[in-house]
Amino acid sequence: MTLYHFTSFDGWAGIRTSGQLEARSYQTSSFGDLPLLWLTDRSDGQGIGGDPQRLQVRIAVQPERGVHPWLIARFEAALEGRNLDWAGTDPDSWFVTTQAIPQTRWLTAVDHKTDEVLWSNEQPPPGSQVPADWALSNSDITRFEARFLTSLESLTSMELSEEVLAKLQQDSRFDLFTLLTHLPDRLSALRDSRADTTEVGQYRTWLCWLALNEDAALIPGFTQALPQA
Repeated sequence: MTLYHFTSFDGWAGIRTSGQLEARSYQTSSFGDLPLLWLTDRSDGQGIGGDPQRLQVRIAVQPERGVHPWLIARFEAALEGRNLDWAGTDPDSWFVTTQAIPQTRWLTAVDHKTDEVLWSNEQPPPGSQVPADWALSNSDITRFEARFLTSLESLTSMELSEEVLAKLQQDSRFDLFTLLTHLPDRLSALRDSRADTTEVGQYRTWLCWLALNEDAALIPGFTQALPQA
């Protein structure tokens, strides 16, 4: 499946010049106060609550990593920014990332009203698909939680190398308090998301699972076998 970023014609001109989609939104003050780039899995632009002037150009992308479904990302937002579910919106269709998405990970940019192609990637990146026959059980989540917590406990007693310490200090996503505080809510949301067995619902659950494992992988010594997409 593909994710989309919507922008105005003026915004598209700047994006085309820079060659990347950049994280610039501080709307929810989340993710360690880092700016966010907002994406959606709704190609029609419906339910995303966007300003009509920002729904002029639709950019299809295939991010490599670092994408967090709002289903679980909202727990890291400031309290006043968590409930973005107002009339006519579909927050479950939203995704955020703190990472820029370079042109090499774009597919197309089109006029959202006419579908006129404004730009197309001559070497499109491979798509991210839910692995065939993939299913997430409650026991999978329970084992993940146990391994996650055990890794955090072990971290406090480990003698870390200077290289590992430097990496942890540089990685703004690594914060023990944040990881521990929001883990129960994020896992609960992951469990709930399994109820949506549609193709879109399954993809959202898959991306939640990937995002949680990416965060866990920041902990030295954590290992988690993921099926390959």
